[in-house]
Amino acid sequence: MPSVERILNGLTGIANSWGILAVFWHVYFGAIALALLLGLRPTKRASGYLLVPPILAVSAIAWASRNLFNGMVFAALGILLLLLASGLPRESISGNGK
Repeated sequence: MPSVERILNGLTGIANSWGILAVFWHVYFGAIALALLLGLRPTKRASGYLLVPPILAVSAIAWASRNLFNGMVFAALGILLLLLASGLPRESISGNGK
């Protein structure tokens, strides 16, 4: 098992190497938040699909960084979310929590 220092150094290296991608994902979620604030109400299915790409991106970065465990876990999570989202109804989400 790697030491805490080695894990933190690896995570710091990943964060520093993928800074542009981090900016992209912040803009991505910012655009979603802005659209919701402006009244756009996507379907429940589309909302689920919007959450899949960031999870698969984490998996891809983990694989590229030779972090096989996280790569597999996030790939499985992304695929599971994709399957669950495909079963969601095509009705718009509501802003009142129902």
